[in-house]
Amino acid sequence: MSDLRNPWREHMVRVSIVRILMVAEDVLYSLLALVLVAASIAQLIGIDWSLLRASPGRFLVSVLDHALVVLMLMELVHTLLLFLRSHSFTFQPFLTVGIVAGVRQMLLLTAQQAIQQALPPATFIAELLATAGIIMVLVLAHRWSVKDRRRDT
Repeated sequence: MSDLRNPWREHMVRVSIVRILMVAEDVLYSLLALVLVAASIAQLIGIDWSLLRASPGRFLVSVLDHALVVLMLMELVHTLLLFLRSHSFTFQPFLTVGIVAGVRQMLLLTAQQAIQQALPPATFIAELLATAGIIMVLVLAHRWSVKDRRRDT
């Protein structure tokens, strides 16, 4: 009889392994959130303050760039915190990050074009329109997902 498997013991081993993995998952997501916060602080520190006197326009572009990156990183931190509380992911925060990234791209393109005339006008307009189209798709997806979520509750 000693060679028969004990189902209760096997169940307890599985439950223990799952608990260990869940704790490891929470620890890793917490560490990732801390890394993202540190990256946000590094972005704020990385603003080139010397441009303030030399070129206010370029300084503004630098500040916008860093601030929008921080906004995206903090949205990801928010998503990780929501996951740690509920243990489920939603895709709306990722749509928000995409929207902010698109707006960032548009602002940087416009500011760089105003300062440096870096692109031919046709290329500049094409890039702006493409980015605006992507932002519109992301906004519509976000809006529909919010409507679906309200309908489900």
